[in-house]
Amino acid sequence: MSSVSGDLFAKIVSIVDHVPRHVRGKSLVAAILDSYGNVGVAVATKRSMRWQARHDELLLIVPNFKVREPVPWAAIPTVIFTAHNYLDWWIETRNDPDFGGFREHVTMYKLRKLENAGTGPRRSLHLPDIAYT
Repeated sequence: MSSVSGDLFAKIVSIVDHVPRHVRGKSLVAAILDSYGNVGVAVATKRSMRWQARHDELLLIVPNFKVREPVPWAAIPTVIFTAHNYLDWWIETRNDPDFGGFREHVTMYKLRKLENAGTGPRRSLHLPDIAYT
């Protein structure tokens, strides 16, 4: 999260928080890391967050970051970016070489990041590429 400057974070919060009050209360955002190194992002209430990940997946709830549901289309890339940034920060700051029993997950994630790094194609945040509705 240190790579996100204060001004950019303020803009992110204002974009995500700009939702009418008549919608549901604020929900948590979590990054879910599976055993193949894939990362998913979940937005759910605190009560239902435990059902978002399987028993063998790592679920990391992003602290101090809540969004209102439904998340506006313009804010989806920001939510995804914030969850990915938090996962990267979490991996970099762990002093446990086993990562709490998720070493294989983290190793596969690092390999996937290497695969997507460089001048080649990277993961897309273009909404029509992510979800076809």
